[in-house]
Amino acid sequence: MFTASRLRGLRALPVASESFPDTTSGRLDLLRLFWSDLLPSDMVQEPQYMYFVHYVSSAIADSENRLGLPSDKTKVAIKSVVNSRNKLRMHVGDIVRAHFSFDNPAAEDATRHVLQMIVRLWTMLDIQIEMPRYQAPGLLVWLEDESITAVTERFFSQKAQTDQLFDLSGTVDPDLTAARLVLDHNIRIIWTSNLAEHLSMNWTRKRRMLKIFEHKIWAHRHLTAPGQSPIPADVLDELMGTYNLLFPMFNRATESLLEKDGMIESFYSLGTCGKVPSRNWSDYKYWRKALHQLSEVLDEPPRGMQQFWRTSKKDPNLLNVVLFWISGVMVAILTIVSSVCGVLSVQYAIESRDIGRSQLELAVSQACADSDLAEKLPQYCHQSK
Repeated sequence: MFTASRLRGLRALPVASESFPDTTSGRLDLLRLFWSDLLPSDMVQEPQYMYFVHYVSSAIADSENRLGLPSDKTKVAIKSVVNSRNKLRMHVGDIVRAHFSFDNPAAEDATRHVLQMIVRLWTMLDIQIEMPRYQAPGLLVWLEDESITAVTERFFSQKAQTDQLFDLSGTVDPDLTAARLVLDHNIRIIWTSNLAEHLSMNWTRKRRMLKIFEHKIWAHRHLTAPGQSPIPADVLDELMGTYNLLFPMFNRATESLLEKDGMIESFYSLGTCGKVPSRNWSDYKYWRKALHQLSEVLDEPPRGMQQFWRTSKKDPNLLNVVLFWISGVMVAILTIVSSVCGVLSVQYAIESRDIGRSQLELAVSQACADSDLAEKLPQYCHQSK
């Protein structure tokens, strides 16, 4: 059972649905819908699976609430679709339809919704089932006469062709880490369940958002059984490589960042999954462009407080930083000196006033000692008597 103490440190989950499995065996059964050979011993580190399990169970509950589809039948349909990896969409649709008894005109829409939901959970891509009416089909449209692997291979093949236009020399900057982007350049990490959004950058008026695919355990499990995965194995290899590049192990800044986001247990605890991160641009086919854009961010001047003690990669001239600290120190020294001088001036003014008063009293006393002068100065000599 997952208790509050065991989940402490994980980022906040949405409110659990009724279909959310509350036992280890229930979670194992849910995971076996996608990886049938998963063993109970694989569940030793349960928090690693927590976000994926919740993502799947929430989708199943949503289908039950909105379409009235029994969750137990949906789970069986998921297993059937996963086992139909190489079948054409028209046949997979028939398999899904056979698991439900639809008695309403919206049967076809419900079947399409369930199939699209299952495919999204299996591939982590928003693959469309329906052919666009007024435009050419996109890369992520599953046509009737093709298998699901044909869709994912088409999408990532096109992505690779686009990224390979960036013929880069040299190696990836060793300072390119998610922690450096967050701390020095004010970039915010957004965790996403859409693999197509991995490493995409969005600009807002206030700050930039970097999306990171959050289901590392999903990628790890597919890598252990590449023959059953709907995603090409080299894509998963490179995905894991980007993780290890941006979130290096045994790095305190990285640990602090993931701990703040509640991703230590479900993300960082998986380690490198046996994948050594490469720093050769040629080893990145699918996310080369995205990584290059991130490396260019390092060339920008640091933002926030970091700008006062760090320089940019592109312009490492220390002149601005040195001038800032020199001027800052000089202003501080002058402020202290002027404050001390001001205090001393006030003190000297008080002492001068006291001396003047004493001199006046002495002069009056001397004048009043002379009887002739005393008669001429009655207002002073009278007071002195």
